[in-house]
Amino acid sequence: MSKSCVIISGQTIVLDHLLFQGLCRFAEVIQNANNRLLPAILDKHRIDLILFELTCADLAEVKLILQLKNKFPLIEIVLLDDCDDSDLRAQAFAFGVRDAFRKPYKIDLIVERVQALLQQTERGPTRCRNPVV
Repeated sequence: MSKSCVIISGQTIVLDHLLFQGLCRFAEVIQNANNRLLPAILDKHRIDLILFELTCADLAEVKLILQLKNKFPLIEIVLLDDCDDSDLRAQAFAFGVRDAFRKPYKIDLIVERVQALLQQTERGPTRCRNPVV
């Protein structure tokens, strides 16, 4: 059975080596510092889960979540909230975010949650992670 694939996406979270190492125990990990590049990355790679860092109170980043969920509805998204804006966080959940962690991050909890979400999807029906056209 092949490993699941996770993207760590965001300017500061990609620098966290403990998170990267923790996820590498059970998943292939792609690091991306620019959230705007996610659609192109998802078109090229089969991804199971995105760790999406929201670094500023930017509605455009939250709207990107909606675009991603519309095109790739079966990819799980976990929000890493660096801006502490409850309205944007609520909007992200409305757009399909599965879970969220606020800064300061507890890396071990994020790793455990990602592993649990990936195990849930493996037990579920066969999934197609390709884009919806």
